[in-house]
This record gives sequence, C-alpha cells and structure tokens, in this order.
Amino acid sequence: MLGGGEPVLWIWHPRTNRQTIVFATQSAGGWLFLWSPDGQEDAADPDVAADTLEKLLSQAA
Repeated sequence: MLGGGEPVLWIWHPRTNRQTIVFATQSAGGWLFLWSPDGQEDAADPDVAADTLEKLLSQAA
C-alpha cells in the first residue's frame, strides 16, 4: 500500500514487470477502483477488478 492512510495500491505483474497504481475513490454510486491507462471497475466486486488488471498487466508491452 502507498500513501499512508490513503486508498492507493501499487501492483505489478511478475512475468511482464508491467505495473500500475490503483486508486479507490468515491463516486455517486459508491466506490470505484481507478488505474492507468483508462481503467475503472466498481469496488463492490474486487474480483472483477483483479481479473481485469491481471489481463491488462499480463499483456506484453
């Protein structure tokens, strides 16, 4: 975790070494996970966000 008490997570893929930082932020409908480039998932289902991020980071650069 990064950012002290802030909802920030740094992740990386061990095979590709691709990485990103995931932020959790409030929205009108609840909480969202946001990451670069252009990633967004509902925080109510972290498994979906994890699967999406794994697919993104497993792609060769």
